Amino acid sequence: MEHNVSCRVLKQWEVDGEKSRGYRYVVYVNNNNLLNKRQQKAQDLILEAIQQYAVIQGLTVWVKCLDYLSGEESDADAEKEKQFCKDMLATDSKSELIRRWDEQEIDTVIERIRNSKGLDDADAKSQIEPELVAALSKFNQGWKLDKFLTRKTLIFERPPDVEAEGISKLQAQFFLQARAAYTSLDASEGSVPTVDIHILPDEIPSSVFSNIRNYMAATCVPLIKLVEEAGKTVRQDRYTMQLISLGTARGKRGHQWQKLDDEKSGGMDIIDHMPLDIDLPLDRGPGPFFGLKLMLGPIDPDIDRSSKRKDRSLMLYGETCTRLTKAEMENCPCQTEPVNDRTTSPGMEPVEKKV
Repeated sequence: MEHNVSCRVLKQWEVDGEKSRGYRYVVYVNNNNLLNKRQQKAQDLILEAIQQYAVIQGLTVWVKCLDYLSGEESDADAEKEKQFCKDMLATDSKSELIRRWDEQEIDTVIERIRNSKGLDDADAKSQIEPELVAALSKFNQGWKLDKFLTRKTLIFERPPDVEAEGISKLQAQFFLQARAAYTSLDASEGSVPTVDIHILPDEIPSSVFSNIRNYMAATCVPLIKLVEEAGKTVRQDRYTMQLISLGTARGKRGHQWQKLDDEKSGGMDIIDHMPLDIDLPLDRGPGPFFGLKLMLGPIDPDIDRSSKRKDRSLMLYGETCTRLTKAEMENCPCQTEPVNDRTTSPGMEPVEKKV
């Protein structure tokens, strides 16, 4: 018997995706010049797919965007700090940057700016921008994914609250991730296991990638300790990351992000990379293996290993780009068949577990 499209694509996630129920998921999205229009469409498709995976497994997924801030803070000091950072980002003069900074009791890269006579206004601003965006992150607005998808057009029609380059926001994003990962991995008491999903451009400036690499290197200290305690083959999953690079057949396949994935292995492998040729999901939609790779790749070594097989790679994409829903999956004609008579649709074979 023929399965409907949603059943062919989502059924494997329903069967093999139960492990996701033990984790907290946070997706970081972009509404700035980092992504072109086609990449933004791919971002929308990924979010819609994640929502269906969440509905099927009963997950609450959060969305964060460094472009937008929450409303006025109830704490006067917090509101003052937020306004200070916003004013700094809106300042285009080196002398004004220093003047505003001198009014605050903060010690950071401002001294480098003060003592560097060769820096013009634009250079001075670029030195401090990522740090200011990171400081503003505590005031970022977050949404539950289902609410975000309902209001996305209204949210993204607003001009960004944070006046900074998209690449500065990305750099700040990974600085924050490294700090959060370190805190979670170093905690003496257990925290909620978290999977952060980052939707990324195919390639970024090498200098920015070098900074990101240095941020993530700091997580090695607590990771090594945990691996020594648990064993080299036990993957640490207190805090993991899924990096989705949006490329094309002619692109770099996210080669920089793959370096982050490849740098650690065994128990220390907390980063997974999922390179996408965006023309394929936009034309054909997600396939049966898309959800498993996206949601479980960072935490399940069997999923991670099997994604390297050619047949699994082919199953990342579907046959036609149509809206997938849990309701349609549950209305598949196969649901009226006796369990023993049901056929397995291509791509829905169970993931092999390593013995």
